[in-house]
Amino acid sequence: MSRRTLQSACVPAIGLLLLFAFSVAVLRAEEPALLEQPDMDQIVQAVWNAEYGELAGQIDKLKNWKGIPRDRLAAETLDAQALVSPEDKDPLDIVLRRTIALLHYFAKQKRVDASLLGRFLAQWKQLSGEAESTSDTGARRELFTRVCQLRRDIALANPLLDFDAIVCMLEQPGDARIIEQARASWGGHARGGGPIIIRDFKSQPTIEKPLAGVAVTEGPWKDKELTGLFSGLELTFAADHLLFAATTDSDVWRIFRFDLNDRRLVQLTDGPWDDFDPCLLPSGRIAFTSTRRGGIGRCLLPSKALTYTLHSMDSDGSDIIPFSYHETNEWQPSVTHEGMLVYTRWDYLDRWWASAHHLWMSFPDGRDPRNFHGNYPIPWSAFREDTQPEHYGQNQLANGRVLRPDVEISFRAVPGSPKITATAVGHHQGFSGSLVIVDPRIPDDGKMAQAKRITPEYPFPEVEPQGLHAYGTAWPLSDDFYLCNFNFGLYLLDRFGNRVVVYDPGKGPYRLRDPFPLRPRPTPPAMPVRTWQGNRASLPDHRRATIKIMNCYVGDMPLPEGTKIKWMRIVQVIPQLRTQINGQVIRYMSFFDESLGRIPLGVVPVEDDGSIYCEAPVGKAIYFQLLDEKGMAVQSMRSATYVHSGEQMSCVGCHENKWEAPPLTLSAKAFKRAPSKIAAEVDSGIYPYNFYKLVKWPVFDKKCVGCHEKHPKAPDMSYKSVANNQYAFGLPGEIGMRMLGIGGSRTTPGRFGARASGMMKSLQTKDYHKDLDMSDDDWRRLTLWLDLNSNELGWIGEDMEEIEAQRRGEDVWPLIDVDRGNPTGVENDYPVGSAGTP
Repeated sequence: MSRRTLQSACVPAIGLLLLFAFSVAVLRAEEPALLEQPDMDQIVQAVWNAEYGELAGQIDKLKNWKGIPRDRLAAETLDAQALVSPEDKDPLDIVLRRTIALLHYFAKQKRVDASLLGRFLAQWKQLSGEAESTSDTGARRELFTRVCQLRRDIALANPLLDFDAIVCMLEQPGDARIIEQARASWGGHARGGGPIIIRDFKSQPTIEKPLAGVAVTEGPWKDKELTGLFSGLELTFAADHLLFAATTDSDVWRIFRFDLNDRRLVQLTDGPWDDFDPCLLPSGRIAFTSTRRGGIGRCLLPSKALTYTLHSMDSDGSDIIPFSYHETNEWQPSVTHEGMLVYTRWDYLDRWWASAHHLWMSFPDGRDPRNFHGNYPIPWSAFREDTQPEHYGQNQLANGRVLRPDVEISFRAVPGSPKITATAVGHHQGFSGSLVIVDPRIPDDGKMAQAKRITPEYPFPEVEPQGLHAYGTAWPLSDDFYLCNFNFGLYLLDRFGNRVVVYDPGKGPYRLRDPFPLRPRPTPPAMPVRTWQGNRASLPDHRRATIKIMNCYVGDMPLPEGTKIKWMRIVQVIPQLRTQINGQVIRYMSFFDESLGRIPLGVVPVEDDGSIYCEAPVGKAIYFQLLDEKGMAVQSMRSATYVHSGEQMSCVGCHENKWEAPPLTLSAKAFKRAPSKIAAEVDSGIYPYNFYKLVKWPVFDKKCVGCHEKHPKAPDMSYKSVANNQYAFGLPGEIGMRMLGIGGSRTTPGRFGARASGMMKSLQTKDYHKDLDMSDDDWRRLTLWLDLNSNELGWIGEDMEEIEAQRRGEDVWPLIDVDRGNPTGVENDYPVGSAGTP
């Protein structure tokens, strides 16, 4: 690179950006197809010009700071050098101190040649001395460019850059793509782009488009080239294949596999479903995200907003099975160095719609999904002992959502470390924002205990003032160095805030996302498969799926003192099935927003030591409630889980501490017997839940209406009459969701459902109800209705007649996840295994 060019007079940045944007627009004719040689001198100088303005703007912003408190920002930052300091007079001061921080780091590590470091240090001292001796703006601007050149030389001497090529994806701008609506029909996508390889990036890079001129060799799209839309990228562990999603002749995503050696391009998936976000598993199978699960997205901003969840297939696209039965969206799986699957999930069962979109982890066969970070933005401890249900949702119970990223996405495992990098973005925004590093070993506080900001001067979009869509997917080289997207280009970033351009095409229709060093990397261990799905379903060792809980009293939220748990209720959640959502339609389900459809599958007994062993519903989104002797819910999950065919699910307790060793389970009483059957709670058995059949006709009409007709002010016990009085319902949460106070955190034990319901208190304490003749089945029906959010209907779909049929009390079964002949979903056709231990 010519030093003379870099020190020449500054060309206006916009002109340079146009020059090098144009330079990547024309393909050479020869194969493999290369983009025109980028003029890195011009690119680098344009980037430095832009950075000068960026840093000057950060200094000005600090003088009149309106963001989160700076002391909090400093505490949450990975390295203080990445912050702008009040002592920074101009951008030169910033790059000088960040550059010497990098030099000191390399000197301490002793992995860079000492003589080279000595030359770098001498250059830095000279430049620093010149900076101290002048206050002239022009001179300091010229010094800024020279320091940036030194910083670039130092950064590219990093011994972690022991590779010569990087593969990444030219994809649509991240701030134009709504993450819960990943369909190709969404307008944020741009045609073209696709994988590119940046070779010789440390010297004079060349840009290769490996798919140019390549037709699909296998699959329904055979003999056609991919010229449509592209999304996501995965490089195999051996660095010999690419996996990605692209469109064919429709707006539907298909997954493709490309051999970098023989250039064979194979279409792996087909059909009406969107399949994207491929992730190679250590076993050789491919995890991916798909709309095959069924269901409609919650927010429905654009059309065709379908729910997408994790699936798996063999390496050739066969044996497709669901990994997840979650009722809302999941995306971007990746693999840890231990072989576990990490991904992002929307998780807000009966919670506020924006409460949690953070890190989840499961075994690589989809078993045992657990959250480790950020799923509960307000801890239970935030609620005083004297907090009453009518206070839920009021301002004093502030929304903890703003105290950490709204969404964390694009997880990547850090080499040689249990830490994981992620991009902090907004839940209705794109894949770009600010970078963080998460340490799951640290106990989660629902806020920032586990997370540190890598790019602290870029606030978290949506939850912090002036959040910007700047940084995208990081590929960590270590705890301290990352390849990442910044605006439209690819950069090398370090913990100190130094950012060196690798390649930047300038503003245009694409960003460079999903970088991978083009070299083999270690394959994580392949864990045993413990589900019996797809091709494994007929194996002779397939046993009936079960659920084991060692002690339901173990958890991070104490139950009310003296409470005895007698039953565990299992509730199936019905995914959203209606494509048009508005306030009127929402209230077909319930009188408040965001309530979900559900079917109470039944209860199983809890032993006096808190242990539970029962048969499991398979292939359903489910949650659990703990019931007292009266059958009232004391605690309720605000999340969903699921059990796969043949899986033996086990838990220590309810929201048990994930950072403590589990106690021994050999003495658990339930594990010494056969698994319990799931028993219906009401005499009429298991059927699609609705207000009319469950409580209106058998309880309210028979036991309440006659008396209420004599009192004009009493509710007539229609759904509307009780819905108008919020105290007739059990308040199930903390904040958010209008009257019910369902919010971003957890259910406070003993303060929701029938136990907190004004209706139940009136029935049990008011003198005018003392002669009420209620059978055990009547009480069970009322309790069940109150504990399950007092919905009017069990689910809603497209057919308005089905909605009216539920109001007539008819059994209208949901369209997915239900077998009317076996509503519990228990695997009755398979034998029960030994209880053993979890």
